[in-house]
Amino acid sequence: MKKNNLLITLLSDSLIVILVIVSLILLFTSPSGVLTENSFLAFRYFTVLSNVLLGVIALILAVFEIVALKKREALPSWSNLLFFVGSVGTTLTWLTVIVWLGPTMGYPFMYAGANLFMHMLTPVVGIFRILFFGIDAKGISFKQSFFGMIPMVLYTVYYLTNVILHNGYGDANYDWYGFAYAGLGSGIAALFIMLAITYAICFLSYFGHDQIRKKVYHL
Repeated sequence: MKKNNLLITLLSDSLIVILVIVSLILLFTSPSGVLTENSFLAFRYFTVLSNVLLGVIALILAVFEIVALKKREALPSWSNLLFFVGSVGTTLTWLTVIVWLGPTMGYPFMYAGANLFMHMLTPVVGIFRILFFGIDAKGISFKQSFFGMIPMVLYTVYYLTNVILHNGYGDANYDWYGFAYAGLGSGIAALFIMLAITYAICFLSYFGHDQIRKKVYHL
């Protein structure tokens, strides 16, 4: 059971790495949908940054998983937490498209080209990975669930600082999400809401992971 679970974990992480690489290739060669910049400007979007972060984390963990398989060992105790931090960000982009951007801008538009990978495929694999696999490693505690907010907190600081320094309220060059269209107050309010949603994802991911460990794997 443990060996099979570890093997599936490795396959999941390898798939994530492949999906992220393909999405970046599509992004720079045939951009479409929301991610229209075929340049490094695309890296200002949380969607791109969160996908790349998860891809890097999956690549790192894949190395440890190969070693664990060869030595017949469990994954390092920190592996689930590290993946958890990466998967929360992509889950946020997945839900944002399903609940908000898809209904307002059209799902075919939101899932064209690289968007299909970054807004759907990679996040979904990440969700299944954190819930069902990597179970051999130490579980995530309630306190550790707050770690999942780190990428969004850092992005919030970056986004608001960029807008303030350039006095770019409502300017698409600096306020590309338009959060601060009505001034700093609207930007803070919008990002606070995003942070609240991010923690909701953190808690639900932690709770689901914890319950599956207890009820399915009896850990």
